[in-house]
Amino acid sequence: MSVATRAAALTRLSGIFFTPRFKQVVVLYAGTVFQLVLGLVTSIVLARTLKPEQYGHYSYVWNTASLLLLIVTIGHFTSVSMMLAHIQDDDRKRSLLGSSLLVTLMVCAVFSCLVFAVSFFQDRFFHDKIGYSLRLLALPMLLFPLQAYLYSVLVGLNKIHALSFQRALPKAAYLIALFVYIKFASLNFVSAFVLMLLTLYIVQVPQIMRLKPVFRGLRDNLRAISVENRRYGFHVYLGSLAGVATTYLCALSVAYFGDNTKLGFFNLALTIASPLGLLPTVIAATFFRSFAAMERIPTKVLTYTLGLSLCTYAVYVGVLKKVVVLFYSAQYL
Repeated sequence: MSVATRAAALTRLSGIFFTPRFKQVVVLYAGTVFQLVLGLVTSIVLARTLKPEQYGHYSYVWNTASLLLLIVTIGHFTSVSMMLAHIQDDDRKRSLLGSSLLVTLMVCAVFSCLVFAVSFFQDRFFHDKIGYSLRLLALPMLLFPLQAYLYSVLVGLNKIHALSFQRALPKAAYLIALFVYIKFASLNFVSAFVLMLLTLYIVQVPQIMRLKPVFRGLRDNLRAISVENRRYGFHVYLGSLAGVATTYLCALSVAYFGDNTKLGFFNLALTIASPLGLLPTVIAATFFRSFAAMERIPTKVLTYTLGLSLCTYAVYVGVLKKVVVLFYSAQYL
């Protein structure tokens, strides 16, 4: 290979790997990997501390909350994310953030009431009778939708560093809180879930305040959000119900036809498999603002995503057995 050819190849590589967008991919990927590792460690701590039945109850509450959250948003978060990706004026962004935050708080209220209502049907249709515990958790779960809202907002604003921080810090805080709590008290699925919620809120609320939302132009913003939701967000919402919601329904069907203990094992399997979807999700979030103005996704982005994902899969298959035996036990293989 000639010097000129080598120089041209290096130039092409630098054009790929040293762009601001690629740096954002690296930052978000690193934060997401850190979050994933923390999540895996957390699942190990919970699985070893809680009895299988208690861990199953924890998994049931998580799946129920995630499914109900998906149902009540009706595309609002996605619509706001798309609008923020197109808006250039900072004052207009802050105004939209304020209006959408008020809508999100209403979503939070509906979500909490829905959790409370569902708790009365839980004991009738499922083998494990934890309806009372679900009612106790309805109020602490009030701000649970803020997590999905904040994620969508940060993606729309292309605040990748903040998004990386937002993904990793709650997991780290929860893990620390678990170790402290276990040292001084006995852990059950209710206290484990409340502890998770508290650490989540401690991180989320200051992050939302740092975005400096302003509460003006409410009527115009609500009208604009409604129009964008009919044009874009609601269609994505229907796709999410067909795709993402079926994942939660699949998990809940395990609890329905079996019990929460089997659901706990099922969720552990999903947790261990989660690294496979990591890279495409990170790239999608990083390029979202650019994609919003494109007619189609560039072939180069698809090619690199596929190639890197296949490499991830190869590493995953190579280490999977050793990881499971080391951190859980051979009975989980």
